[in-house]
Amino acid sequence: VQVFGVTSSGDERDLSGVGFGVRMHAEPAGLLQISPDGGVRPRERGEGELVVQFEGTEVRVPVRATWPAVVSGDDVRPAASGERPRLVADVAASPGVIDVVCSDLPAAPFRFVAVSRLPLPEAPPGGEAFDIRLWPVKAGVDQARQQVPWPDGEGRLAFVRFYALDAHATGVVAASNTVVLSRE
Repeated sequence: VQVFGVTSSGDERDLSGVGFGVRMHAEPAGLLQISPDGGVRPRERGEGELVVQFEGTEVRVPVRATWPAVVSGDDVRPAASGERPRLVADVAASPGVIDVVCSDLPAAPFRFVAVSRLPLPEAPPGGEAFDIRLWPVKAGVDQARQQVPWPDGEGRLAFVRFYALDAHATGVVAASNTVVLSRE
């Protein structure tokens, strides 16, 4: 968000960013994430206002945040043998649970589903230190179905992806598309 002001002589000035005294907040609180540089992102679905204040002047901008409950990416990393792992995920009937179906899975010594509150990279950076939970996928099958818990924390988003690793667990044999789930 850029905030402009007009001086008494009629000159327009950019007041955006830190240090000019512009204050912004969302009503209701928690609807938006507002960064110090003026970046605004939705944190949850809903309607409200972005309130911008500067030296006694207040402007209210109506906002509406909406998005689908499930978004499936197109970021598959195929296996050298040709398999293109596909992941389908949805919020389960049980609270706090995600239903996951993985198909076209390549053979690999280490196979798992990763779940995080943050976007998942092409190669998993490694469990706990990066707030990623790993759930093993049975070996010897080309399709697997399982339920995994929603990631811990306040976030309303869950990023889910299947990974197959080599025998040393250091190289990615294949990775599925990323599925992003959101909850109310």
